[in-house]
Amino acid sequence: MPTIGLCKTILPNKTTICLSPYTEDKMRKILDGSDQLNYPNTDWQKLVLKDFAQQYRHNMQISGGNENNRYLASLGYLHKGSLYRSGTHYMELINFRLNQDFAIPNTGLTGMAAVDGYLKTNEHPLFFYSKRVLPSV
Repeated sequence: MPTIGLCKTILPNKTTICLSPYTEDKMRKILDGSDQLNYPNTDWQKLVLKDFAQQYRHNMQISGGNENNRYLASLGYLHKGSLYRSGTHYMELINFRLNQDFAIPNTGLTGMAAVDGYLKTNEHPLFFYSKRVLPSV
């Protein structure tokens, strides 16, 4: 029976060697689903992954002051959802910043103070690996 897969023709006698274990009969059973027990055709990507992962970002910033004193405060939030249908993988990030620039009139003294940072949460799926013992022939 002919096989489907990686085939290579070896010269000079033009012998063709195919590296695939699937015959045409096996491939037909896989593709048409006639023998799901022995030749399953599962679309694992469709079964496990969503079409998209939701992501959203929110930012808020306040600034003001006068010629001698300026300030800025900002706060941000980022959420990246999961591509997994189980929803067990996401990332959340909250960032903040506080700035103040000041000048003392008639002295020439200026200064700046700043504080910034972030809080980050990651959630990853748990994988449990099992060791399969195959019978020896």
